[in-house]
Amino acid sequence: MPIFSRSTNTQVNSSFRPIGQRICVKKLLKEEKMRGGILIPDNAMSGDAIECLVVSVAAKVEGIAPGDHIWTHRQLSFNRFEKDAELHFIVPFDNVLAKQP
Repeated sequence: MPIFSRSTNTQVNSSFRPIGQRICVKKLLKEEKMRGGILIPDNAMSGDAIECLVVSVAAKVEGIAPGDHIWTHRQLSFNRFEKDAELHFIVPFDNVLAKQP
């Protein structure tokens, strides 16, 4: 059954589930445009957190569901993999900083 993100109305594929206390996310890329029209990609901006879209969650994780937007640490290296030509990350629940209400 497909799940849709609340804010972006994009389909979230939940055909797999991480184990333990982990969350599968897709990084939401944001670009900022400066006055001169120059686009600055998300990875060039400073800051300690990145916004992610939750794709699926492990059974032991409570309070976060597929389609939620969460913020996690930027500098940590997560397990990454490609599924359906999109990059996904497996994030430990302990590294989640905040959830958008």
